[in-house]
Amino acid sequence: MELLKSATCQLLSCGLLYVLWLTRLFPSEGFWSYLIIQSFVAAAFSRMAKQDIWWIPIHLLFVPSLTLMIALQIPSWIFLLSFIGLLLIYWGTFTGDVPLFLSSPEVANEVAVLLSREKSDTCLELGAGTGTIAVALAKLLPQVRIKAVERAPLPWLVALIRSRKFVNLRMCYQDLFKMNLDQHKFAFAFLSPVVMEKIGEKIRAEMPQGSLFVSSSFIIPEWEEEQVITVNDKRKTRLYCYRIK
Repeated sequence: MELLKSATCQLLSCGLLYVLWLTRLFPSEGFWSYLIIQSFVAAAFSRMAKQDIWWIPIHLLFVPSLTLMIALQIPSWIFLLSFIGLLLIYWGTFTGDVPLFLSSPEVANEVAVLLSREKSDTCLELGAGTGTIAVALAKLLPQVRIKAVERAPLPWLVALIRSRKFVNLRMCYQDLFKMNLDQHKFAFAFLSPVVMEKIGEKIRAEMPQGSLFVSSSFIIPEWEEEQVITVNDKRKTRLYCYRIK
């Protein structure tokens, strides 16, 4: 869906660019002026389509970058490989839900404290990325069995390689919305505002009563937090703690 929205934004902005060229509102030699206008119009259409904020730099750079590559006669296979690489890393963004976010070590420390406080012997991470949190927790709490799920291919592969030394950590290539959460009493996620309402419905329906769900940075709409922790890292990350009732 997000790819369709993005393509529509680009096509509409290119159509406007063509109209501007036909009407000669700008001098014909001002080629880069047209590209700049197209980029900003595409970004504006993106916001009108309610795409997330991280789509703006993509729209701003897409056509100018493509034009520059053609002008410099850069081989097309480089562009293809770059696109495939981005697709493997940011699979969630392209498919319309969760992009790749990386957590700080300080966040992992706070999650470890919460796990110890809850006396939980298991931990589920939804959207593990490259394993930043899962690997850190496996080191800090060797007695806790950790399951981490990720569906973006390249981050999952990196996390899988990083997890190979830890017997208490299992990395799964899996769509978090297609798994059952009824065996998990503690879960952590650093997802996206786009999916928080949906994930809230899922954890309320599936996680056992009394379980704790910790969301980094993003709230679950219309849920009341049991606790909000401000982490002492560069971003001053907030951890929103929700008790399943």
